[in-house]
Amino acid sequence: MTHPARSRPAMLQPYSPLVRYVPILLITASPFAAAESNLDRARNSIASSRLQTHVEVLADDTFEGREAGTRGGHAAAGYLVQCLQQAGLRPAGEDGSYYQHFGNGFRNVLATIRGCDPPEDSSVILVCGHFDHVGFGSRQNSYGPLGRIHNGADDNASGVAALLEIARTLASQQAGLTRSLLFVFWDGEEQGLLGSKHWLEHPTLPVSQIGLVVNVDMIGRMRDRHIEVLGTRTGFRLRQLISRQNVGVDLQIDFDWELKANSDHYPFAERGTPALMFHTGLHDDYHRPSDDTHLLNIAGLEQITRLLVNVLWETCRPSPAIRFRANWQDESDSQRNQLEAEASRQPPRLGIQWDPADISAGLRVSSVTRDSPAAKAGLQPNDLVVALDGRKITDSQGFQRSILSHSSPVVLSVRSPSGSDVFPLTVALRGTPRRFGISWRNDEAEPGVAILTRVDVGSAAAAAGLRVADRLYEVSGNQWSSGEQLAQWLNRLSAPLPLLVERDGRLKIVVLEERITSTDSLSPKHNPR
Repeated sequence: MTHPARSRPAMLQPYSPLVRYVPILLITASPFAAAESNLDRARNSIASSRLQTHVEVLADDTFEGREAGTRGGHAAAGYLVQCLQQAGLRPAGEDGSYYQHFGNGFRNVLATIRGCDPPEDSSVILVCGHFDHVGFGSRQNSYGPLGRIHNGADDNASGVAALLEIARTLASQQAGLTRSLLFVFWDGEEQGLLGSKHWLEHPTLPVSQIGLVVNVDMIGRMRDRHIEVLGTRTGFRLRQLISRQNVGVDLQIDFDWELKANSDHYPFAERGTPALMFHTGLHDDYHRPSDDTHLLNIAGLEQITRLLVNVLWETCRPSPAIRFRANWQDESDSQRNQLEAEASRQPPRLGIQWDPADISAGLRVSSVTRDSPAAKAGLQPNDLVVALDGRKITDSQGFQRSILSHSSPVVLSVRSPSGSDVFPLTVALRGTPRRFGISWRNDEAEPGVAILTRVDVGSAAAAAGLRVADRLYEVSGNQWSSGEQLAQWLNRLSAPLPLLVERDGRLKIVVLEERITSTDSLSPKHNPR
């Protein structure tokens, strides 16, 4: 990654599995079933030993820090060509070679895997990472000490190793790929993204033909199974694409909204091409001689490589091209926080508190919220609510659930503290019913996805473990076309109701039950309705 460094991102803590987790089973009878087995073979052939070897070679002192235009940089480029030839990739550089020469002895390395049935749009997936580093270091690109070899094991031998392994494994399963893949190893990135900028000025195929750029930069220091993915706002449905391919890999993904001109995906996004970057974060060895192989998380590198294979395989299937989003330039992480923020609390639908200690005879009202529906209907403290719409109240949380989801009005059967007779009390509940206790908002960049903005305490959603900012992808295995359709499904489909939920890039199936069984919510005494 090019200098200067970004500030180190805060680490996200892994979350506990959602309640009622059900493994996701992918069952298909599609004509691509054979291709799926090809994907399994490709994924299973990824080996940490080969990744380790590539990193050890590229980060060896022999290459003298792989500075662009030097003998060490040229030797590293030669190693890449040798690996690509052995993997069976075709050259995609100048004059039938693997090279694109530019600048003062700089050279990009290019190779391709041709799709077996290119789509009508002829789009190509560009997979890339820079192979140069900073040599012996200088005041402009090193945190020191200067004059010693900076091997750049993480920056970016780790990314190059992953690309070489991906190229090898996908080339071995070429028959399963529809779109073509262009692998590019950039030179001169550390001097200002020179290789990618040169390619855009002198492309080896029309820039308009690039459907997606996947840039891999510094992926060797994964901690707590956490990875950053930048650029999902540059195209539609990119977050969902990556999250769905994370099944079976199960990494915690931070989808960073802010793009900076610090790696080779950025010039493409500026030119109007959807562009992603995979990254495991900065560290104290960044642009120092201490960035060496023994500090890498090779097992983590293998997991990220598997995720990348999944993503690239999916993008090479016969599906519509990813559309570019120009609005990404106007977005930031602060806007992301606003989109995922909890919605303001709504006034209580009923407006009472009660003592949950003993409900054998009904709910004993302890207080009534001023100007609430309960107050307007005449309910008073010490009244005993014994039934709701003629059904005896035996479950405090069940009563909460009914109030949240019930259409208005409701009829409460009430016994006053001064009498023994039960009288009906009609209450016009406030607001709209929420059967499972959730509210959401939509995201223009992710059509067909609902971002939860509220999970009502005591609701079925809360009992199932849903949280604000969780994303809903499917209801009972179906994807909706509008928020109105989602609302209809949630109100009409019978329970138990399975939802496909994404949190931090991880997918789980969460089952919403009609009956509340959880005791984790706040007691009614502290949660007025």
